[in-house]
This record gives sequence, structure tokens and C-alpha cells, in this order.
Amino acid sequence: MTALILAIISWYAIRDAISFEVVIRDVKLDVQVREGMAILDQSASSVDVTFLGSQDDIQRLDPKHLHAMVDLRGIGTSATEVVSIRSRDIEGSRGLTVNEIVPYRIRFSLDREEEKTVPVKGRLIGHPLAGQVENVSCEPATVVLRGPARKLQVTESVFTQPIDVDGRIASFVKR
Repeated sequence: MTALILAIISWYAIRDAISFEVVIRDVKLDVQVREGMAILDQSASSVDVTFLGSQDDIQRLDPKHLHAMVDLRGIGTSATEVVSIRSRDIEGSRGLTVNEIVPYRIRFSLDREEEKTVPVKGRLIGHPLAGQVENVSCEPATVVLRGPARKLQVTESVFTQPIDVDGRIASFVKR
């Protein structure tokens, strides 16, 4: 009887020592696609992961080294696939048990990867002190985009970060 009581006490003590829990938010997805393919759309770019383990293992966990591996190399052109993220897909969590992944199912759409050269346009905000802005030039004047063919077909140009011209009275350069 004494042995049984000691065993139960030991079991609870061990369980309490290793049953710490932590939720790491925004664990990035590391998505692998076949050469010549690109991600057209995905329902999430990160997942929240709940880990169980000892206090020491949880304290050693570095969220910067965590990522979820998603292998889409078997998916064809213009395909949409719903992929389940499993505990074995979470990398960088040595010594811990993955208890929950949210969302655990992510929808991906793939397309052919292409390149397109488009002009760069300045995006202006605000109003000069007097008159109007006559000319905006960007350097480089064009950029090469690489991505899903369907997105590139409808992309005619790209814009800079907003350039505030509010109250300006003379020409200026902004990087």
C-alpha cells in the first residue's frame, strides 16, 4: 500500500514538472513549391502553436527559430490544395510536444511563376504649400517582378511608399 501511495505521489510530481504550456503566436510557414511554380493565394501565412513540456525546455524555446514546413512540390499548376499542418511539420521545438496548431488546415493556390518588368510610380500624400506637384521621378524607373502569372497579368505598375509633399515649397529627394 505504501508503494502505491509513493507511486501516485511520484506520478503527480513528475507530471507537474513536465506539464508546462506555452502558446507561440505567428509561427511562420516555410512553403516549398516546385521550380517554376509560385503561390497565388494562401488562407494564412502563419500559425499559432501550443507546446507542452518542462519549464526548462519551454524557457529554451526561441520563437525566432520556429517555423512550420509545408511541402507543396507535389501540387500541379493552377491547383488549389488544403494542407493539414501536423506536429511533425513544426521545426525548432526540440524537447517539446506540439499540443495544438491553429489553424491546422491552410488552403493554397498555385500558379506558374513568371517575370514582368513594370514602371515604378511615386505615391504622393499631402499638398504643397502653393501650386501642385509637376513631376515625380523614381530611381529605378522600372523593376522586375517575379510571381504568379495571374497576378502579374493584372499588375501594370508598382508604387513607392507614400511620399509626403505637405507644405513643400521646393524640389526634394526622398529615399
